[in-house]
Amino acid sequence: MGTYGTFLFLGLGNGAVYAALAVALVVTYRSSGVLNFATGAQSLYAAYTYTLLRQGQLLQPIPGVRATVSVGGPMGFVPALLITLAIQALLGAIIYLLIFRPLRNHRAVAKAVASLGLASLLTALVNYQVGTQQLLAGPIYPQTRYTVGGVTIPMDRVWFTVTIIAVALALTGIFRETALEVHKAKYEGKVAVDEIIVDACSMKLVLNPWQFDVLLTTNMFGDILSDLIAGLVGGLGMAPGANIGDGYGVFEATHGTAPKYADKDVINPGSVMLSGAMMFEFMGWKEVAALIESGIAKTIQQKKVTYDLERMMEDAKKLKTSEFAAAIIENM
Repeated sequence: MGTYGTFLFLGLGNGAVYAALAVALVVTYRSSGVLNFATGAQSLYAAYTYTLLRQGQLLQPIPGVRATVSVGGPMGFVPALLITLAIQALLGAIIYLLIFRPLRNHRAVAKAVASLGLASLLTALVNYQVGTQQLLAGPIYPQTRYTVGGVTIPMDRVWFTVTIIAVALALTGIFRETALEVHKAKYEGKVAVDEIIVDACSMKLVLNPWQFDVLLTTNMFGDILSDLIAGLVGGLGMAPGANIGDGYGVFEATHGTAPKYADKDVINPGSVMLSGAMMFEFMGWKEVAALIESGIAKTIQQKKVTYDLERMMEDAKKLKTSEFAAAIIENM
């Protein structure tokens, strides 16, 4: 147990790094509309910049000139961090203005290719200027270690993980404040808004789901609550899904692929069909959407359903996937 526990805490550091990169990727996308796959490469450049500043050198990003210039001596943590952040902010602005802004009206694949090319460029630039030798700077977090129950706990990884969690919580707070500000600026007096914690929301959804029209939440709580709501209407087999942006939408069932049911002709196709109905409504084909929805509703009212709904209904007739689809078509 001691060895496994030690590796668990050692893994916190790597996990926190990936979490930090994910946060940076999401924040960049939400603030600029840019899905920048070069985030990791920019972080690499920032790491080298900070490390060299701690050693008294400033990294120059121009090939063919001296890789570093002296800044008069080693810097402390705070000035090195502030200068690194300033350089990264300037680099980010330049990248946006020269690369991503001109591509803002192009296809997503063009932006993805550009960001991957940028990642290769930045990585090659760092390697060209600095090489592959390992550079070390003084630790940021305390290097103390504690042993509890045979498990050695490196506190620097714990503190780093706590820092990333704190950043994520701060972003959640910004999410809340932004939602309330948008409501006050555009929808006050037109749309009622209330706040509720996720556990109380779960209870109220079970007791009286009709009191809610729209739930605005973060990804993790949204995933939990959407599954709960799916359970209220028969399960994931009856829960459609949509991802809708400013001008485009992607519609899909909320459940997974369920490979164990492949080619068995038993699963409920309702989620896929209702997702299609949502797609047609999004496209303006409301009559088609209404036909699909009415066909499904009539078939369920006739108690002709697949196995997942049949086990929850009295005197229902269990149908295969193909039979259920045929019955829906007949009722359209």
